[in-house]
Amino acid sequence: MKKLVLMVLAGLLSCTMVSMAFADGLQKGDVVYAKYGMRGKGKTIFWHNMSALPILVPAGSEVKIVGINAKKVVFTSGSNKYTLATLTSQWDKYFVKNMSDVDVSKAASGPVSVGMSKADVYLIKGCPAYIGYGELSNRHSLDEVFASNEWYYNVNSRLRDAVIYFDNGVVKSMADRSKKAKK
Repeated sequence: MKKLVLMVLAGLLSCTMVSMAFADGLQKGDVVYAKYGMRGKGKTIFWHNMSALPILVPAGSEVKIVGINAKKVVFTSGSNKYTLATLTSQWDKYFVKNMSDVDVSKAASGPVSVGMSKADVYLIKGCPAYIGYGELSNRHSLDEVFASNEWYYNVNSRLRDAVIYFDNGVVKSMADRSKKAKK
């Protein structure tokens, strides 16, 4: 019985240590900054930025990590507490450690246009839902997202809002899909 209790306690301790530093460099207590205007509903931030939802955490906002495990990051921004449900090993899609890595003026600069860089589009629109037809971006690293030449954004969980096509790292063309009806 004593061995069982010790094994359970050791397991709990190791799970706690793993969850504190699970996200490959992001830990409970870290102060980071929102990479783009993070959209969500209530206290939930979604892994891709659905344009129908309000921005809850503006680009460049200071964020304090208060909880972390394999599938979510819990953080505070101002007096609000949010949960981002995503693979936390990919935290760099959503946060940066240095405020100087977020150009807030570009994040608020309005619509995407031909000739913009991928980094500018990411600052303005956030993480795309898909990085190719049917390829969910949450299954790919930030490097893989940036390697893709097609980014699909959604209005909500079912309706696509825009497809952005890149060539040599800049916007080549865009397709506005927000006027298509849901099927």
